[in-house]
Amino acid sequence: MLRELPTKQELRQILRRERQMISPATLACQTELLCQCLVNLPQWQPARTIFAYLATAQEPSLAKLWHDYGDKTWAFPRCVWSSKTLDWRIVDPQLLAQQIEIDRYNIPCPKPDLPAVAIHCADLILVPALACDRQGYRLGYGGGFYDRSLAGYGGFTVGVILHQFLLDHLPRDAWDIRLNAVVSQQETLFC
Repeated sequence: MLRELPTKQELRQILRRERQMISPATLACQTELLCQCLVNLPQWQPARTIFAYLATAQEPSLAKLWHDYGDKTWAFPRCVWSSKTLDWRIVDPQLLAQQIEIDRYNIPCPKPDLPAVAIHCADLILVPALACDRQGYRLGYGGGFYDRSLAGYGGFTVGVILHQFLLDHLPRDAWDIRLNAVVSQQETLFC
């Protein structure tokens, strides 16, 4: 008898536990390599406006990127809870500590009084995920914020993960948005 693949919710629980087992030193080392892989993307150099994310615990932090590439325009998302979409705000990387706050779910986000920017202005969007598969689909945190926000976006999207969370296949639904690439510290896939 064939065992069914785990559901998205079951996978989220498994992967969250696995992420919690990664030591801070290992995470820092893997993240350093991951950031180097991101800047090696052909889409990186010409990108002027990059939408990224502010890492929560156990997510790869991309802070090195906005510190090293402060000449690019950086935007980060705020969750719009009523519509379950993302509202992007431009930040100044040198003033980031003063420009962020923690929302009601303990997610770092830019303050609401910062300049808003429409998603179509992004040259490149770096998307967080619990896992991605080799076809370019991601497993997020279950709210659908990124899928709703990326629907209709025609630019380049990159799933950002640690390599141990690059899976062969993920369960998917009709509304799941396929990414253009998936980058880990060991591999870059164009989908």
